[in-house]
Amino acid sequence: MSEDSINFTWAYRVTTSDDSSIEDRKAAFRLWGELAAKGYIRSTFYLGVCFDNDFGTRKNRRKAFDAFCIAARDGHSEAQYNLYQMYRRGVGTEKDLKKALHWLKKAASQQEVEAIRDLGYCYHEGVGVKANHMRTAALYRRAAKAGDPMAQWNLALCYRDAHGVKHSDRWSMYWMHKAASNGHENASAYLAR
Repeated sequence: MSEDSINFTWAYRVTTSDDSSIEDRKAAFRLWGELAAKGYIRSTFYLGVCFDNDFGTRKNRRKAFDAFCIAARDGHSEAQYNLYQMYRRGVGTEKDLKKALHWLKKAASQQEVEAIRDLGYCYHEGVGVKANHMRTAALYRRAAKAGDPMAQWNLALCYRDAHGVKHSDRWSMYWMHKAASNGHENASAYLAR
């Protein structure tokens, strides 16, 4: 295993751990920077995560945005999804719905589950696209089958309210139970009533 691989593995463990020390966080941040400078896209993504979450460094949303841009352009789906969020809310950059949707669609095309779900929401509400409930239900179904509790909840509501699918109490309850079993609080509360 190369030194870069060993460094990546160690930095990843520190970054995804809930109980890493301040010194380890700072060291992981430095490693992400070194690995990103060598052109490792996943490292560039994690460098953005560090800036976005003041992990081993001060929070700097502009630098997070810049790192996510580099990783997103090279095809990193999580970075693409993060750019969607940042453009949508105007965090680290100016608000730009057109650019937000561009990156959301890119991430969804790479099977990024949260992006698929959020694209379904955009089609449901007509956010930057023409509302299309059939497209909404299809996207929610893809994300729901991948295990996303929010998509499962949303798909249950589609079946309940006949949005893009035929009304079906059976399928509504099926997806409602799936969402609840995956920790979706609204689904659990709905079933408790």
